[in-house]
Amino acid sequence: MKAVESLNGRGIYGVELFLMKDGSVILNEIAPRPHNTGHYTIEATDCCQFENHLRAVMGLPLGSTRLKVQSSVMLNLLGDADGSEGMKICNEMCDRYSPGFPFVRPHPCELNQARCT
Repeated sequence: MKAVESLNGRGIYGVELFLMKDGSVILNEIAPRPHNTGHYTIEATDCCQFENHLRAVMGLPLGSTRLKVQSSVMLNLLGDADGSEGMKICNEMCDRYSPGFPFVRPHPCELNQARCT
């Protein structure tokens, strides 16, 4: 919270943390925008992160982030530089789990390059 509070801005901030093997937590990224880590909100909450971002920057009241479903899980799958391996894994998981979970929704995030930080 202190890292985001130190920024002078308005709207949604996607904060990406890494939990290390030794139990420490590392701040990897602060994205001053809707972020792929919140894509579950598109189907799972009353008001998605995209709408709430616009509401925040326009000074409007924020919408409800109440879950519309009993629970929601979001996975980030990383593949090779061109994304084909990640999409292959995603498709296999959807084929395996969709029959028992009819609300499985993939959200491919096409990055134009592999990133290492």
